[in-house]
Amino acid sequence: MIPRRYQWLIFLLLTLFFVICNGALRISMKALPQTTQQKVLDLRFLYTPQQAQEFLSQLGPDGRQVYRQGLWLDMIYPLVYASWIFWMLRWLSQKAGVSAPFFRSSIFFPFVAAGGDYLENVAEMQMLRSFPHIPDFVFWLGIVGNGVKWSVLALCLGLGVLFVFFIFRSTLAKGL
Repeated sequence: MIPRRYQWLIFLLLTLFFVICNGALRISMKALPQTTQQKVLDLRFLYTPQQAQEFLSQLGPDGRQVYRQGLWLDMIYPLVYASWIFWMLRWLSQKAGVSAPFFRSSIFFPFVAAGGDYLENVAEMQMLRSFPHIPDFVFWLGIVGNGVKWSVLALCLGLGVLFVFFIFRSTLAKGL
């Protein structure tokens, strides 16, 4: 068991890395050509192969190079956000006094989301390498990774809300 003071230090460091990565990714997205009229593939919930092809076409050669550089940064980010969400869910589940095996193991879900994000990132790197002749298999790997990432992150948000509900419920029960 990690001493409490170190737990807070770890969480604060993860929060700092989370904020830094978010800022760096925003900067890299702003470097994309203004002619791009669609959200980057990573920020969409599911997309079709045609939408991905259209997005990469709109980027142009220079934009695809900038996007590729941003994807390298996005290889760090999933580990950072998964760790941050893990620590947050862990803390909330402890505060909520959750003991059911499903809920205790659910704090590891952020790493499943990160796995989906890595799958999507690797597929997007391959899309950029093979553009404009991208194999359908690569599109579908990216789409599956994207779907896993966003679905599991939504589940993590729901778990966080549920844990907060449990905390409020037990606080109200103690107060009455």
